[in-house]
Amino acid sequence: MVHDLIQANQKLQAEVDFFKRQIFGKKSERFIPTPGQLVLEGLDVAAEPGLMPSQGNLPALSKPEKQKPVRKPIDESKFEVITQELHPEVDLEELAFIGVEESSYKVLVDAKIVIKKIKRYKYQKPSGEIIIADMPYRPFAKSAVSSSIVSEVLVQKYVDAMPIYRQEKAWNRLGVDFAYSSLSDMQTMGYDLIKPLFEAFKKSILASSYLQVDESPFKVLSSEKKGASHLGYQWVYLDPVSELVFYNYQRGRSEQHPLEMLKDFKGIIQTDGYAGYNKVAQKENIEQLFCMAHARRYFERALSNDPDRATFFLEEVKKLYLIESHIKEKHLQGTDKTAYRQRHAKPVLELIGTWLDQNWAQTTPKSTIGKAIQYSRERWQGLSAYVEFDHVQIDNNAVERSIRPMVVGRKNYLFAGSDQSAERAACFYSFFITCRMHNVNPKAWVNDVFEKIEHLKPSQYHTLFPQNWGK
Repeated sequence: MVHDLIQANQKLQAEVDFFKRQIFGKKSERFIPTPGQLVLEGLDVAAEPGLMPSQGNLPALSKPEKQKPVRKPIDESKFEVITQELHPEVDLEELAFIGVEESSYKVLVDAKIVIKKIKRYKYQKPSGEIIIADMPYRPFAKSAVSSSIVSEVLVQKYVDAMPIYRQEKAWNRLGVDFAYSSLSDMQTMGYDLIKPLFEAFKKSILASSYLQVDESPFKVLSSEKKGASHLGYQWVYLDPVSELVFYNYQRGRSEQHPLEMLKDFKGIIQTDGYAGYNKVAQKENIEQLFCMAHARRYFERALSNDPDRATFFLEEVKKLYLIESHIKEKHLQGTDKTAYRQRHAKPVLELIGTWLDQNWAQTTPKSTIGKAIQYSRERWQGLSAYVEFDHVQIDNNAVERSIRPMVVGRKNYLFAGSDQSAERAACFYSFFITCRMHNVNPKAWVNDVFEKIEHLKPSQYHTLFPQNWGK
């Protein structure tokens, strides 16, 4: 009886510590506190400062020398240059000219809306036939706006995380009274035009052999009941080798969604520990790997419950990340990368695996440390298998980073107005986040796509993918 009460008390205390940290504390998973860092009462879950991971025979990472910040010269080729010439306000006739001192700075010139009129002149042949100049192509010919305005609306919403009601005010400052419904319609127009490209883009990513998969909630207004909402999910599939990502909106978190999406996929998927991927992993042509960062997270949260065990695990995992840093620093690829991991990381992984087996029976299953050990022990094969492949990463942090822009957006606009709106969001987040990964200007890209897509055959769509655009 007393033992059960102690366990229940430990569980409640761990939950209180977690919620305090979520509200008031740091989100970083660093377990070595920064010297001088303030610690809120009840959040002192870090290990002692002296507990540093031993690096064994790993060479020290070279630290780049700190340089004083230097103002970069302005690249005038990217801008319109307005030159102002100034002479001293004195009589210059008796003075000898000896040179010019020049300085440059940036000036913001307000954007403006212009009205473009097209006058097509008509003529009549002697036969009576009337001829008129052809109408130039416009992607949204039935609309009173150009593709440049539609592109701006989409970039403001899905790149700058600006809700439609804020966009209304921004356009008003330019002297244009776009109604809320008009701005929403522009998103629909853009989606309808670019949707075939999105389908082709999705197929190209699913043809890869290694995907990181994650999902994130996305609140949507319900069509069944006015004013109500339901919790949909954006399922995110990332090819970390080619740096391509696509979102797939679904109304729920059922295991059927990734199962259907990956029905023809062959290769490696890397996920967190969510059981919704279990059926996918059971398919013959799919191998599932897990994320080391998720395993580390459980132990970082267990520092207050069992600092000795939690610190040991965190120290050993830190060695694994140091090894990955060395690989990146040395630019190792292919078999060289795999051999380096086998030589340095595999012994660490074997040590941790043995330690998990030894300590599993020595902890209570419902304690924070017990849950951490059980989580990693059950998945250790999938957590340590990354060393067998040169193209696989130690964690799926890359796919989590690709979700952040959507998280910022939903915090601002709170929900999507419908399932169709959530599907549009999936499309544009896919393209714009891929643009960011490849240093592509999202507005220039989407505007160019609008102008070209109807002139291309489906077999040519790949030329418009962000990673290929402009090449």
